[in-house]
Amino acid sequence: MIKVSNLCMDFRSELNGKKQRVLKNLNFNVRAGDCLGVLGESGSGKSTLGRILIGLLKPTSGEYLFENINPYQDKHNKHHLSEHVSVVFQDYVASVNPRFTVAEIIKESLNMLAKKQGKLKYIDEEISKLLKMVGLDDTYKNRFPHQLSGGQLQRVCIGRALALKPSLILFDEAISSLDAHTQVQIMDLLKKLQEQLNLTYIFITHDLMSVTYMCDKVMFLYNGEITECIKVDNIAQTTDDYAKKLLSTAIYI
Repeated sequence: MIKVSNLCMDFRSELNGKKQRVLKNLNFNVRAGDCLGVLGESGSGKSTLGRILIGLLKPTSGEYLFENINPYQDKHNKHHLSEHVSVVFQDYVASVNPRFTVAEIIKESLNMLAKKQGKLKYIDEEISKLLKMVGLDDTYKNRFPHQLSGGQLQRVCIGRALALKPSLILFDEAISSLDAHTQVQIMDLLKKLQEQLNLTYIFITHDLMSVTYMCDKVMFLYNGEITECIKVDNIAQTTDDYAKKLLSTAIYI
């Protein structure tokens, strides 16, 4: 589904105007149905990579192909990416309109889908279906974000992402603000949805434990470079010093 070759990203410093390379010759693939964990410290380039993958930031050089299409080549290709990719962010509070009810939050995505596929019938029923998929019911439809717990609101955000019927969902630190018990509940939900809907996930995080729980493969990113990309089942056999450091501490970075 995804192929990244020699991808680089430069930003110009506001202090001295010099270019700084924040992503350096990245090479990796993601197969349909996989869950790839992208693990690294703050400032390693994780979120920059995520913005490139969802179409928000054009790379300086190298190649990014989504379903064998370069989304940055033209508007048609960018549209193809936007039709098939959703994102769930860390800050579930800031990512929703506080004046919208749960139904209105999900309806936003359904309206976007209608623009792509034509008028949707039975939107209210579709909202009910999406809420049920994420473990909520119709009693939540008329609640506002401040009336929900963090876990409930993140479930709404997941439902909103699913409304677009994506083939790929990127999670950018999507569970890091939740307590440990709720994190496990959300990860169990995501694993269930992935199997039911044949979804592909990219799971950006700084938490090694969630990667080993969720992902098939893990890619270690340090100072803008991939130091290791390995199957989670084989993670204990890594020879990479940075990966071994994280494994030995097994703490939140």
